[in-house]
Amino acid sequence: MSKLNISPRQKFILEMLYKQDRWVKGPEIAIEAGVSARTIRNDIQQLNAEIGIDPPLIISSKRDGYIISDRKKALELLKQIETLQNTLPIYPDERANFILKRLLFEKAAINIYDLADELMVSDCTIESDLVKVRKIVEEFSCNLNLKRNSDNIFLEGSEESKRNLLSQLLFKEAGNNFLNISKYDSYFEDFNMSAIQDIVLSAIRKNDLVINEIGLLNLVIHIAISLRRIKNNYFIEDSPYLESFLNTNEYKLAKDIAQGLSERFGINFPKEEILYIGYMILGKRILKSKSSSFHYLENVIETKYIDITQKLIKSVYDNFGINFSEDEDLLVGLAMHIKAMDSRIKNSIILRNPILEELKHRYPFIFELAVFLSNEFYKLTNIQMNENEIGFFALHLGAAFERLNQKTASKKKVILICTENLRDILSSKINSEFGSKLEIIDVLSIVEYNMAKDMKPDFIISTADLQNHFDVPVIFISPFLDKKDIQEINKQLSFFEIVMNVRAVVSRIDRAIVEELFFPDLDIDDSFEIIKFMANNLYEKGYVPPTYFDSVVERESLSPTSFGNMVALPHALVMNAYKTAISVAILKKPIDWGDYKVQIVFMFAINESDVKSLQSLYKYLMQILDDPYAVSRLIKAKKFDEFKGIILDYYGTQ
Repeated sequence: MSKLNISPRQKFILEMLYKQDRWVKGPEIAIEAGVSARTIRNDIQQLNAEIGIDPPLIISSKRDGYIISDRKKALELLKQIETLQNTLPIYPDERANFILKRLLFEKAAINIYDLADELMVSDCTIESDLVKVRKIVEEFSCNLNLKRNSDNIFLEGSEESKRNLLSQLLFKEAGNNFLNISKYDSYFEDFNMSAIQDIVLSAIRKNDLVINEIGLLNLVIHIAISLRRIKNNYFIEDSPYLESFLNTNEYKLAKDIAQGLSERFGINFPKEEILYIGYMILGKRILKSKSSSFHYLENVIETKYIDITQKLIKSVYDNFGINFSEDEDLLVGLAMHIKAMDSRIKNSIILRNPILEELKHRYPFIFELAVFLSNEFYKLTNIQMNENEIGFFALHLGAAFERLNQKTASKKKVILICTENLRDILSSKINSEFGSKLEIIDVLSIVEYNMAKDMKPDFIISTADLQNHFDVPVIFISPFLDKKDIQEINKQLSFFEIVMNVRAVVSRIDRAIVEELFFPDLDIDDSFEIIKFMANNLYEKGYVPPTYFDSVVERESLSPTSFGNMVALPHALVMNAYKTAISVAILKKPIDWGDYKVQIVFMFAINESDVKSLQSLYKYLMQILDDPYAVSRLIKAKKFDEFKGIILDYYGTQ
């Protein structure tokens, strides 16, 4: 087994087939894996050949797709792969990030053929990867360029831009675990990340200040990058920062941090590097420690920031009927954020939001609230927020929404079924992840599973496949509670929320999706032209005012409404449709839309009378549009009745 050569993508295919426990077609797997159906076919052939059992572990059928032939063998294999997994990057995006990190961490230029050998890919593949690397660099900064000298590559540009790019790559790679400081230890082996964080926190406390978690992590990552770059003799030489900055509280704090770092790691910081740390501090939400109360906030923040925040909170109630007026945490947090954001914008500092795409994908309604507030903020201040800042607004709103929901929401009752040796660790992980949403009423061993029937749980979480033994939903998880398991549990919790008012939501969707607004096989290959076509059609048929198209374009300019899985959801900034409607276009072929490929477009036109039901509408549709199998069925549906039936019947087939 130790000699098995199974790639992460092949492991992903095996996991998907094991969890689905049904025939799964190649295009469905391809959408999930982000590759072609042909690549999936080749991967499965290689996987079967590598495993070398007869009959093959994965059976294929031209009509039905793929299915696991021996589930017990598959589970054993997955457990062993978990520890034997080859850690080299497999996908083009992963390889591009790997190459960029090498360029930013290494002292010298890198030979491309050495890279090909290290990554175990062909020279042609490396050349293709370099095209992607160059695109990432060009999109990130006009101050950076990927240069090539014969067979060697290197990055040319300002030291500050290189550090900013590296921080963005590290945040992106950390994914959902971005707040776990130990996640970054492997990048900075000579500099203990927890020690850096302790030094920063010590200096902050010494100055009687506080900082939020994301601000702290951003600062610690930038400092760790600085330490490694300085150690490799890369310095910020020509400081763009004004000498007047030397007299600020930020510079004083930066000096205290630099002193602590010098004592701990034996690295001296030139004045330019201390200025750089101070400038990083300037864009963070750092305030006096007592400022967590609104009363004290009035004494340390200019009145204009408080006034703006109160107006924004009121606009949420006026337009969406959501009352955050009594949430002091939101008022204080948002006001503090707006003050720090104002400093960032004035000084051209970009604070990267490491979970921006996750926010857009998993919490579309919350993100829409944030986009709405960014537009209201622009009306009040004439300042345009970038997408990263909109994401931070969404974090504040999401926390406030959670606090509002917790006042009335009841926890779902769950039974965990697993082996005795997994009992404590799985319970702890599940409680840590879902403690506010569910309650584990009992933990049973696999042989005791029959006892669960009398306990009347809302659903069951099990490491054994018990799908057909209960009348309530059973979520089959791995012993490791991985990312996909967490998504499945979240999906079930969302399902419960939706089921409570599913009939009302389905009724609204039934009225909103009509045949005159359905366009299968639309042959347009540009997102702007698609928006124009669909918006004009809504206007011509009397659903929206003449300003609707401009409002949709304005909304799209703030943050593209594509979110992966071949779907885009364009809509106007204002909810002033004459009648609520959802126009649908199925494109003849996928097109580029923002950062994603899109083949199905849902254009929302919402009347103000339906604004309060918008959240449940989003939740229902997002459950469907987040399901690759459902999306593939929708894309193939050429007749209106078939298309609408897939949507309306979705929860009846789960």
